Amino acid sequence: MIGALGTFFGVLFILLVVIAVMSKGALKGSDVFVLRWVVLSLTVAFSGVVAWLRWSISRRNVSPAAAVQSPDMHQPLKAATGLPPFERSVPLVRAVASNPAAGVAAAHQAIVFRQHFPPLHDRAARSFFGGTPIAPRGFRWPRSTSRGSKSKPFSFLMQMDCAAVPPPARLGMLPDRGILYFFLDLTTDAFRVTYHEAEDNEWESIPPPDDLAVAYEDHPTAVWRWPQAPQDCPKLLPKWTFDPVAVEIPREPERGDEDDSSFLWSGGMGVGAALRAAQGEEVPSSPFTIRDCIDATDTLRRPFAGYPHDWRAVQIGSGLLLAQLRSVRGAPGRAALRELSEAEREAVIVQMADEARVWYGRAVSHPPFSAVASRDSDEFWSWLARNAWLVRFVISDAITLSIEASLAESTEAAARIPADVARRLHYRHALASRSEAGLFVTTPDRMLGAPVDVQGRQVERMKTHLLLLELSSNDGLGHHFGEAVYQFWITPDDLSERRFDSVELTVDAY
Repeated sequence: MIGALGTFFGVLFILLVVIAVMSKGALKGSDVFVLRWVVLSLTVAFSGVVAWLRWSISRRNVSPAAAVQSPDMHQPLKAATGLPPFERSVPLVRAVASNPAAGVAAAHQAIVFRQHFPPLHDRAARSFFGGTPIAPRGFRWPRSTSRGSKSKPFSFLMQMDCAAVPPPARLGMLPDRGILYFFLDLTTDAFRVTYHEAEDNEWESIPPPDDLAVAYEDHPTAVWRWPQAPQDCPKLLPKWTFDPVAVEIPREPERGDEDDSSFLWSGGMGVGAALRAAQGEEVPSSPFTIRDCIDATDTLRRPFAGYPHDWRAVQIGSGLLLAQLRSVRGAPGRAALRELSEAEREAVIVQMADEARVWYGRAVSHPPFSAVASRDSDEFWSWLARNAWLVRFVISDAITLSIEASLAESTEAAARIPADVARRLHYRHALASRSEAGLFVTTPDRMLGAPVDVQGRQVERMKTHLLLLELSSNDGLGHHFGEAVYQFWITPDDLSERRFDSVELTVDAY
């Protein structure tokens, strides 16, 4: 009704201005009193008709569930499409225009990705980040639209088995079968979203194209940190399987019914509790720190008996040290070198850099995830222990990155990591983890939920589109996006009709 009144007065004002300009004073004076009132009456009547049409149309656009009036604005809403009951915290006229019930439901739910820890290495798993896609025979790896040598394949971000999504969370629009794939050019933000169905016996692993570039090819060594040359950087993001899990987002009491923020992702305690419940098991937050590797006498201590467990671990450790040595040159006042002369400090740095390059070269000459012989493993650790003054600055990262790389690579590589050691990194792949300071949750990657509004532009978009997927930085998944947030959008009609070629992408940074 408020919108209809606004339409009435807006149309009336415009018509009066137009009449006043066009009449050029012809309606002034007592001799045209009747004509003046006739024109005014017709103007008011026309404005009323337009306002009535606006009101009638807006009523037809509201779903049957939304048209039910209730004095309790928090009465649970259940749409006619079989959507789950979510609290009614915003007026339906503020929701997605073509499907108001879907807009309201999406504001109160999310499909989040509960990662398996360790990840599964089973071809039956069809929901995962990174690696290579599992797709029907004949699947073509998406490429940029440029022709000839300028065309290049996109990086594979993730795929999700739609059949694994709990039915209510599909909002009556997401397919109940088939796989949804997301590809992205990690340098230009060009992207492709595809959807495929197939019989159970038609799925196969799709090898990457021969011309697939290393991930983040415009600055790969800066992103991955440990590689010493672009060709040493990974082409594929680490594969990490997950289960899509639906969470219901409770209404935050501080948000008013007319507040546009009701459509945005909330970081309130209710969200934290929902994510903790979705995680299931209690996941302790226990990152590796220098205290795990340095004893009371300041002696380097091996994190576990078999470290380094494969040649990728050697490559990561020596590569991080080379990167650290480059920064040491600009900071000669390191405590361990403070008593040395400038020439002596330089000699120590040069010698260690030479030795690190030898170890790095040895690692590159082997298959990255092949086992390191005990003699070589002990020799590498002894070298690290002799250089504890610098190793202490990189050892926790070296352990974390090498363990995650092995867990994501294969069952064989993961088996070299003791289970209790691997569990120390579960928190990096959990929806919620707990430390001595309390429950810790991040903003999760998610589908068909409320978006974060980084730059204040997404409230308007939420009136016409649904958030198909939101991704932000996650080191454990190789999502080195900095402060950027990737949001894939689709209209309800396009989602219902499986028109994933109509998906739009916005990228905002904090």
